[in-house]
Amino acid sequence: MSRLNAAEAELASLRKVVDHQQRLAMVGTLAAGVAHETNNLLTPVLAYAQMARSKPDDTALLQTLLEKCLVGVQSATEVASAILDFSDPTAGQSSANVSETIRKSILCLGGASCDCVVRVDDGLAVSMPPLAIQQVIMNLLLNAKTALGGRGCIVIEASHDARSVILTVADNGPGIPEEVREHLFTAFSASRETSSGRGLGLWICKQLLDRAGGVIECESDAERGTTFTITLPRA
Repeated sequence: MSRLNAAEAELASLRKVVDHQQRLAMVGTLAAGVAHETNNLLTPVLAYAQMARSKPDDTALLQTLLEKCLVGVQSATEVASAILDFSDPTAGQSSANVSETIRKSILCLGGASCDCVVRVDDGLAVSMPPLAIQQVIMNLLLNAKTALGGRGCIVIEASHDARSVILTVADNGPGIPEEVREHLFTAFSASRETSSGRGLGLWICKQLLDRAGGVIECESDAERGTTFTITLPRA
């Protein structure tokens, strides 16, 4: 192997390490929100169980309470599974269902304090590994949530043609200053990332999309908010 090939192989390996470390860092950022969401889901389950124990002879009530308990526990399990899947670097799929990936990303956010509207067809798929596109979507959602400060709306929409899927993540927040937008996808530059970030989130998004043959663009102003547009090959 030539020195150039060896250097390229080492660079590719380092990129994988950085991607995984960024996912793990994001999991840490999400932990408090997930704990809050899980608590919100399990608290009523406990109340339902206590009510059922107090009225063991009411068969109809018991059936209703058991159904409510099942729904609550299943929802909590989904949140935990979404986080565990996101931190797993071993998934080998090469395409992803867009709607399912968005659903998992929102679950990982755990109790988002702003409205999130999704307008995406269920069967739409892109040629990009599920973990990679989920990492991109979660970065954008976290940044939008931070910019909104708990008030406002995030809208996720998708359109497509024969070859491409165009996915937009828009918020009605205060926008991104022009001097920040100029370096938005540069490593270690200032951005709207969370305080625990290091200016790598949007840079990694671009790296992941580049590898999948995708493109990411940003439009933002103080009146209309911020919209990130992702174009990817259709699976």
